[in-house]
This record gives sequence, structure tokens and C-alpha cells, in this order.
Amino acid sequence: MIELSKENYAQVLPLLKNLAYEPVFAYSVIEQNQSGKVFVDHAENPTCSLIINSYGQYLLVKSGNNECFMSDVAEFLLNDQHHSKYYDLYASTPELLFQISERLVGKTVLLHCF
Repeated sequence: MIELSKENYAQVLPLLKNLAYEPVFAYSVIEQNQSGKVFVDHAENPTCSLIINSYGQYLLVKSGNNECFMSDVAEFLLNDQHHSKYYDLYASTPELLFQISERLVGKTVLLHCF
């Protein structure tokens, strides 16, 4: 997982097109209206991203199939040093939500699926 510098956050905007909902918190991070971090699989042409705001909202989006990135995301989420006691994880598709949930077995509570 590569952490983008703030000036490169806009590189993930194409991944947010055509979602079933508007991830306002993710746009706030990308536009630097809210503090947060943006992680990607590739710095130049990202196909996967984890967007995090400082209030514990995380958005996982992907348009490709990158197992290495998914493993890195799971490792990141399982490490308590990266976040507070809880966080809200949103995914761009139900399939993606189930993919990441399988890697976090016993550590998640599924509250809603689109």
C-alpha cells in the first residue's frame, strides 16, 4: 500500500465515479477540507484505494483485482495502532465489502449491505 501525498489525492477521483452513493467524507479528504490519508495500489495509475478521514470513516474502492493490496488493507485494519477502537468501513460494492470482511473474520460487525 502506498500513501499518496496530499497534492496527489485527486488521482483516486476516477475510482469514485458511478458509485451507488456519494462518499462525501472521501471527497472532503481528497479536496483537503478534512484531514485524512489516501492509500493506493499504484502511485501513478491507482486501481484500488483506501481513503481515511480523521473521524474513523474509511472507504475502500477498487476497479481491478489486486490481491496484494487487499492483503495490505486487511493487515492495516487489523493493526490497532492505525486507528481508534472502532472505525466505519464502507466499500464501493457489496462484493468488495464481503471480500474484505472475509479477511477480517471475528473483527467486524456488518451493519448494512447495499
